[in-house]
Amino acid sequence: MNTKKLYTSHNLAISIKNRAKTQNVMIKQLLDECGMGSNAMSALYHGKAIAFDKLAYIADYLNCSVDYLLERTDTPTYGSVEGMDGLNADGKELVIEYIKMLSNNDKYRK
Repeated sequence: MNTKKLYTSHNLAISIKNRAKTQNVMIKQLLDECGMGSNAMSALYHGKAIAFDKLAYIADYLNCSVDYLLERTDTPTYGSVEGMDGLNADGKELVIEYIKMLSNNDKYRK
């Protein structure tokens, strides 16, 4: 297993900062839109936890998954699957659910 310490507040803060930069989003704007105080990023950098709903709001705002922000995947969203452009919303949702199912099944095969 990778010895890198995952799931630390500091790593999460860096991941959020990097994703915001790629999306051309200012951190202040992100925090305002997600209903968080201006010191939230500083608190993350210094080891404070974040509520799960706030993390979900941030991921949604940055158009990525929580798993991406936690560095559990290199793919920002499940919707980033090649060939999905020709599907309607229902078809895309089915593909996404199938990918999630496969991802969960892989965890239990080890």
